[in-house]
Amino acid sequence: MLKFLFKDSVYYFFGSIAFQVSGLVAVILMMRSLKIEEFGVYSYCVALVALFAFIADGGLSQYLIKKITQSPRTMVAIYREMQGAQVYISLIILLSLSVFAFAFHALDEAYIIFLLGAGVVISGYVTPMFSLMIARGEKKQIMKKDFYLALGRLIFVLFVSNYFPSVLAFAFCNLALASISLIYCLNIRAIPGNEFMFGFSLRRESIKRVLVEGLPFTVLMLANVLYNRVDVIMLKRFAGVTEVGIYNGAAQFVFPFMFVSSVLVSAIFPHLSRHAESSLLLGKMRNSSFWLMTLSGLALSLFLFFFSDIFFRMMFANKFNASIGVFKVLVWYLFIVFAYGTFSNILVVKNKTILLFWVTVGTLLLKIALNYLFIPGYGAMSAAMSTLICEALLFVITLALAWRFS
Repeated sequence: MLKFLFKDSVYYFFGSIAFQVSGLVAVILMMRSLKIEEFGVYSYCVALVALFAFIADGGLSQYLIKKITQSPRTMVAIYREMQGAQVYISLIILLSLSVFAFAFHALDEAYIIFLLGAGVVISGYVTPMFSLMIARGEKKQIMKKDFYLALGRLIFVLFVSNYFPSVLAFAFCNLALASISLIYCLNIRAIPGNEFMFGFSLRRESIKRVLVEGLPFTVLMLANVLYNRVDVIMLKRFAGVTEVGIYNGAAQFVFPFMFVSSVLVSAIFPHLSRHAESSLLLGKMRNSSFWLMTLSGLALSLFLFFFSDIFFRMMFANKFNASIGVFKVLVWYLFIVFAYGTFSNILVVKNKTILLFWVTVGTLLLKIALNYLFIPGYGAMSAAMSTLICEALLFVITLALAWRFS
């Protein structure tokens, strides 16, 4: 079973590693070309937009993968309904984000938020198409998509960092990258058998049914986004953009490594869905995937911890020295998240998403409370410590719940 999961993961890994490496290079170039305060502003805008970006980061996509995997004969009908719901949500998000950006922010920040938001809406529109490819096992198409996006990102960021190093120009890069995803999907649609991919149903009954059935996934994703981004927003409010820059200077080199977890989950989740009704097979899958993910997370965290000083001083000289301590705390976030990734996905396939939601909400409230108490005095380091404490609590709770239901 472990060998089977590893083989499936390899296809997703090579594309994802190209995309994530390009992301790390882009962040390094951005951090080198912007002041810490400017990087803090950009990080804040990205975090704020992420509150609306759950439509592109999962939301209904797990619902689509689960439904198609369990009922492949109804694939086209399910996809059309899902895409219709995605269009409906995207229009609402674009309108809401535009009003929010220009009503509550200075004009320069509003433009940045709007550009980032437009990219999110485009990404949200094509997300069901990529989810469909995952559900159908089209691993090579996903890998090619990641390679194209990686190349596009490098070209855009290299150009901007050398000729127009500004926060607004880097926001344009995100919009251009989302456009590449759309062009790629247009090319995929030209393949025989994929003509239905840009079709969607806007029937009120269909949209309502998908939104109701997919609501647990969407709400869970929104709660996760809030959980992961609230630190940056609270840091700006209580400590200023410099502390945001210090915190995100570390976080930008931790959170991108979550792609390894995403790769493994992309390979594991369809198999968990297929075996959801068999306790024996689900148990074997749970044990195999747990060890695969836990050992991967431990190796990654150890590597990043011991090479952090060398990396930061080699890349930024003394510019981001204040981020090194924060980084050494946040790397253990990866180990914990990898360890409970299997258990959270078991709860999803066992239709216990609502439990995950309440667990996430509970730890989110704890995180907000910890940040509120300690950020004014300890800044970025307190945000890192609160993240680690809450992740450890999440691990214990999801482990207990998954063991009970599998």
